[in-house]
Amino acid sequence: MASVDVLSQWVDVTVLGEEPLVDAEFITHLRTHYRLCTSEEDEPKYELIIPGPEDRVCFGRVDEAAPHFFFMYECMITRLGVFLPFSDFEISVLHHCRVAPTQLHPNSWGFLKIYQFISHALDFPTSLRIFFFLFHMTKPFSGLNNKQQWVSFRAIQGRRIFTLFDESFHDFKNYFFKVQAVEGHHPFFLDEHSSPRFPLCWLPSSPCVKYGPDDLDEVEAAIAGFFREAWGRAPYLDTRKILQGTPTFVQSQLDMARKNAQEAFQRVQEAKAKSRARAGGARAITSPPPPPPPPKTTGTPSQPLIISSSSLSRPLPSAQLLSEPEKKKRKTSESGSSLDGGVKADALAFVRKNIYPYISMDDASVRNHLTALAEESFRAAGVCGKLLDIF
Repeated sequence: MASVDVLSQWVDVTVLGEEPLVDAEFITHLRTHYRLCTSEEDEPKYELIIPGPEDRVCFGRVDEAAPHFFFMYECMITRLGVFLPFSDFEISVLHHCRVAPTQLHPNSWGFLKIYQFISHALDFPTSLRIFFFLFHMTKPFSGLNNKQQWVSFRAIQGRRIFTLFDESFHDFKNYFFKVQAVEGHHPFFLDEHSSPRFPLCWLPSSPCVKYGPDDLDEVEAAIAGFFREAWGRAPYLDTRKILQGTPTFVQSQLDMARKNAQEAFQRVQEAKAKSRARAGGARAITSPPPPPPPPKTTGTPSQPLIISSSSLSRPLPSAQLLSEPEKKKRKTSESGSSLDGGVKADALAFVRKNIYPYISMDDASVRNHLTALAEESFRAAGVCGKLLDIF
């Protein structure tokens, strides 16, 4: 960990002056009432550690022998729905910008979440090039001493499509804690060589690559065109309402966008079809064909991330822990529907056995969407089986 004297050479006093206001009661309340991970099975793998009174949100580990950790703000979990493990796309953005999770302003986390959610809901691949075609990283310098504060993303002029999550997001600076893997579990933030996949502590800001129209491929350009047609004018897409809205509200907003930009949406579908055809043709000339590589959330057009918008029929992930009745309801739905012949089909087991091996599980949101689709499909099959019995 760099000393305060070293950090004070480039970190603004506004950051170094924020003392943590987190204690054991705070951590207990957070873990009792809110989810930390996307999947319940991942919850025991991570612990939240109370920072010491001298700790600052920009600090790193004391020495090379100390376990790796990173800081998170409480609002990332309770307000923005940032869960562990981070998606591949979120990791790629942090790596691309060379910033730690708390170095990125909460409103910018809102931009990351809304971009991913809309892309997944519309079956669009997520892409660094598209994101940094829409946004640029601001220089995080204060006006008084030219030292660095929080990094923010700002919409590039003429390419604004989303609103800020909160116009006055300022009550977050003292509520931070350490995230560390429980002993015996390999943390998502380290690679197979135990090296960080993104900065775990604050680093001096450096410019990141910007992308223009000529840097986008056919699919990405079509997606950017749809965004511009659907939400490229006031009133822009409301980030808070979408991320915290009901499924009915979200679906209505997406339906309206597709209607208002129908031709642009069709161009995206055509570009995706051409890309898949090219990719399929390239695989066809190889004999025998190798198994398809798992798609990434930072997907390329030849390997798009396809997540059905039918998942919107289920509520958006909430930061709240499931209540006991909800847990029982979920457990019942996961046990499978009764199909023809009285056979029990376990939707989750089927997906884990036949689909998960071909899909990258680094992005927990993919796993959740697949689970939701499996549950709905098997439930529908069960209804059909019953109807067959009756008629």
